[in-house]
Amino acid sequence: MKSYLCFGGKSALLLMLVLMLFAGCERQPSQDIRTGKVGFSVLGEELNTVLKSAAFDDSTSATRLNLLISIADGDSNVIIDKKILPLYVFGNQYISEKIELNEGHYFLTEFMVVNSSGEVVYASPRYGAELAYLVNHPLPIDFKIVPGAESNLEVEVIPVNGQTPDQFGYISFGIQIINPLVFYALVYEDNPLLERPLNLVPARVIITDPDGYVYKFDFTAGKNKIVLRDKSGTYIFRVKTEMYSATLEFNYEQLFRATEDSPLMITVGNSNYYHEIIIRTSPDSTDDALITDLNSAENFGDSKELSASFLSEPILAVMRTKRSLMRFDFDNALPKSAAIQKIELSLHLLGVVEVPFDENMDTMNIGVLKAVVEPWDEHEVTWQNQPKTIDDVMMYLDYRPWMSSSLRVYDITELIKKSWQINTPVYGFMLQHYPENVPGGITFASSDYDYEQMRPSIKIYYTLP
Repeated sequence: MKSYLCFGGKSALLLMLVLMLFAGCERQPSQDIRTGKVGFSVLGEELNTVLKSAAFDDSTSATRLNLLISIADGDSNVIIDKKILPLYVFGNQYISEKIELNEGHYFLTEFMVVNSSGEVVYASPRYGAELAYLVNHPLPIDFKIVPGAESNLEVEVIPVNGQTPDQFGYISFGIQIINPLVFYALVYEDNPLLERPLNLVPARVIITDPDGYVYKFDFTAGKNKIVLRDKSGTYIFRVKTEMYSATLEFNYEQLFRATEDSPLMITVGNSNYYHEIIIRTSPDSTDDALITDLNSAENFGDSKELSASFLSEPILAVMRTKRSLMRFDFDNALPKSAAIQKIELSLHLLGVVEVPFDENMDTMNIGVLKAVVEPWDEHEVTWQNQPKTIDDVMMYLDYRPWMSSSLRVYDITELIKKSWQINTPVYGFMLQHYPENVPGGITFASSDYDYEQMRPSIKIYYTLP
């Protein structure tokens, strides 16, 4: 019995501790703070005239009106005190940006519309004020924030027109309004050696406004929404990316016009360090020619096309192979002390690329450029006497099916550098279909093409000592 009582006492004590532990866990408050968003629409008869005039302006915040609000929670604690929000024209009304609040019950206690000069031009009267009868729902207006939901609160205002604050139920309109300047901006590095398209980069941006007020932002690699004090004059931007630093100046109008669809382009880099020259081919100054196995003894030095294909010949009902040769002489076009940094070959597609490809693929190789290591003449070369090529100096040409433009730009810097490093002289390059035993083909405009802008061209970036 004694042993039984001792064991039972320990069990009871253990049970009490477990129950206390669970009870303590149940009393722990949730660490998750659930939030929602609310925005505001301004309603008022006289605002219709303002909206009509704004409709002819190309800015969504044409009239430069801002909203001043104050919000209290369910216990009458002020949680937002005279916050400024920019107003935007949307259809036939003014709307504000949405603000985020914790879940709960709230009251809108102040609601005023302020112009660009900091003057209160419209206000919503409070309950019991002299002008409260002019609106259907005077302040305070209660609303709820539901987690994960966005709501919109429509608020009626009436014009101030010289009337006193106490007529609206306010102690004073005499507050300092700091108007926001909202714009969008991005940073990109202007370095011609970097791959295109536009090289957007993250950056640390420090902005000093005309009054000397300093803002610090960490830009992402893309469009960034920026809010500054609305001041006329010059804004100084100090921008630092991983590679570059720059100090730039922008005026108020440039920032004001920088919308989400047309953001401010902040350029950093050292493009001025690089020189460039474009060599456009022509019938007289450039060697290029087409050769084909079905006319193996015929010369096509004046062909308007540069083709690389393996396709069925409709009339003869046999497969025809086409290759093309091209040669550029750019050594004499550069200063003797020039150091070449990058070379781009631009070609324009003619017609449709005939190649079976997987539509899910972004890119695929459809051609190959090989170094020619024997002399050839544009007006004498044929399939039968075509010069030799080597596989040690070659590069693939890829086709991007998602591109709508006919222009294709290929970086041939490494190809040219390899041609300089081998012991054998190089006499241009041969364009072949790839793989050449699989039906398909591609055709570019040649130096004899009628439209000059579609002829092949070489762009060379170089530096000088």
